[in-house]
Amino acid sequence: MLKKLNLSYKGTIFTYAWFLFTIYCSYLILSSNGIKTISLKIGNVGFGILFNETFVAIMLLVIYLLFSMIPSRRGMLLPNIFLMFSVGQSVFYCISSLVRFDLLSLVISILYAVSFIGIMYAYNLICFDILDNSDGQGSYMYRWTAAMRNSIIKYWQYAVIFILLHAFLTSIILINYHK
Repeated sequence: MLKKLNLSYKGTIFTYAWFLFTIYCSYLILSSNGIKTISLKIGNVGFGILFNETFVAIMLLVIYLLFSMIPSRRGMLLPNIFLMFSVGQSVFYCISSLVRFDLLSLVISILYAVSFIGIMYAYNLICFDILDNSDGQGSYMYRWTAAMRNSIIKYWQYAVIFILLHAFLTSIILINYHK
């Protein structure tokens, strides 16, 4: 699955280091606020939150597509850094649930982390495919638009599944912080 992304060795090392840094930052932020434990519970579906999260995920895709206009894979670093903070925070929820042996909270937080990772994976597949296929003759904007259309048609299933999974999980999860 990761071979589709075709990351370099330095890019992979940077991704792992940044991921560990985001987990550490989540720990520092929550512990500095005096929060000792976090519990995740399942509540009713909030349709307002569901539509809001779907809209936010689609806007994030638009941001990824705008950054794919930079004709380098390094241009995708900035949106990935911001999304990696959310992944690190949700993995910190997993660690917090594992330490307390709260299995329901652990399963929910693992699914939540997988939804963030899936969104990041789907968006990177789309954008890296755009970058790989936007070379050739003619106007760059024409080639980029054609490559964008083809890659969205090619990978729309990944994006829709992970957007809907993330929006649904966000709408039913109740996060309680205990001091």
